[in-house]
Parts: sequence; structure tokens; C-alpha cells
Amino acid sequence: MMRSPVAAAAVGTVAAGNAFSGPVAALDSSPSTSAQALAKLHAACHEPMDACYLIFGMLLDKDPEIQARQLAATRSDERRRAIQEYRKAFDLVPKDHFIPLIELAVPALKMLSAAQYEVFHSTMLHYIRADGKFSFREWILYQFIVSLAGSQHRPKMKEAASSRRQGRDVVPTLLAAMARLNPDMKKAKAAFAAGLRVMLTPTRPLPGKTEPEVLVLSMDVLHRSPERIRDNFMSAAMTVVAHDNKLTPEEAMFIRLVSLCLERPMPDLPARVAVMTHNEHAYC
Repeated sequence: MMRSPVAAAAVGTVAAGNAFSGPVAALDSSPSTSAQALAKLHAACHEPMDACYLIFGMLLDKDPEIQARQLAATRSDERRRAIQEYRKAFDLVPKDHFIPLIELAVPALKMLSAAQYEVFHSTMLHYIRADGKFSFREWILYQFIVSLAGSQHRPKMKEAASSRRQGRDVVPTLLAAMARLNPDMKKAKAAFAAGLRVMLTPTRPLPGKTEPEVLVLSMDVLHRSPERIRDNFMSAAMTVVAHDNKLTPEEAMFIRLVSLCLERPMPDLPARVAVMTHNEHAYC
């Protein structure tokens, strides 16, 4: 379940003392090309400290005022410079690399103790909330990280009658969020209705836009439901994103994220569906 954000001290300050020590790799050099930037980011993914600051750099806002509020959670000047260096590196690489870089950083982030992860998680939420918003893009990044890197710090799933009922209750919320990735509301409504049919759920109007905080809670509830419900949901989710015979980068990220969060395999993409690239579709 989502924790309340706190403007925590820098990662490295935990109850047991200094969690991380040593030089920050980001300060070694500043890349000037996309290839150099990607190499720098790849290298950072293999050390727990650098992986944490890489994530903060990914979330660092370009607005100087918002950036200052974000960096206030990090006391060390060296650490703040490292985060800014990672932000500059991210500016040089295509956005398609962001999720693969998070996945590459997961083994290092999993090396964090429970106390270290709590500080990292709180600081990450501080970075996300510094502008007073929680965007869809930030939700995608946040959900990937907490589902993969934080999985060992959350309670093991219990399947009970209440979890089955609650799991079905959040299905429309998540299917609606996926359907609304299509800007054509007529197509979005049709995709939503098709997804409900797969879940054998009564037809209802397409809900309004869902806030990312609600998506976090809904995903957590569905994760605790039985495998049968999660498998059915994966089929319904694929029905929704493939309904217009196109798969945008945002839809592809969303359904991949759902598969990882629910720990269920992703259904095959129907042969009729054309996969679009970022050049063909604006990034969300």
C-alpha cells in the first residue's frame, strides 16, 4: 500500500547510520553524446547508491523552483550534483530507455535493507510530489520501482474471499485508465466495454480520469486477489489496449507494468495489432 510522502533526509541516512559511502559515480564525467549518456546510466544501475540517485535524477524536474524543492530532500552538495548529472544524462537519451534502465537497476535496489528502502521510497515520493502533481508518467515509473525493487519489503499475498471481492471491485478502475490512453473517447468507451465483457462484469459508463494515487491502491488490491482473477484481468487488459488494432508506447508500458505488478504472464498480442513507436505517437 502507498505510504505518505515525507521530506526525508538524503538516502544514506538511516536509523543504523550511514547507509551508503564512497564516491558518487555520476561526478566522474559529464557525457556530451547519447551513447556516452547511456553508458553512464548503465554503469550507475549496478551500485545501490548510484541506482537510487539515478532514479531521483530521472524524476528531477526542469523547472528550477520545483527542482530546488526536490533537491531539498538531499542534504549533501555532492549528492545533489550527482542527481543533476544523472538528469543531464537522461536528457540525452530517448525515453524508450527509461523503463529498461529501471529494470537494470532493480538488482542493485534490491540490495537495500528494509530501512534503506524506506528512506529511498520516501525520498522518491518527495521528488514526485514536489510539483503538487502525480502524473501518469510518474505513476508508471513509481509502480515499476515499488513492484520490482520493493517487492521483498511488502507483506506476502493472502488469497481470501475479501481479496477476491476487492479484486473485482478495482477492475473497472484499472480498465478505464487503460482505455483512456486512447484520446478518441468513442473508441475508449468501446474498449472499456469490451474489457468488462471479458471479466463478465456488468456494463457501465466509462469512469472519469483516475488519479495515479488511486491506481497505486487499485493495483495493490488486485495483486492480492487469486491467480484466476489476475489471469482474467490480463486477458481483459489486452482486449482493451488492442481494441483499436494499435498498440501505443504508453499502452505497451501500461500492460507490461500490469503483468509485472500482478506477477502474471502477458497475453500474446493479436496478430492484427500494429505496434506504434514514439515517433508515430506522442509520449504521454
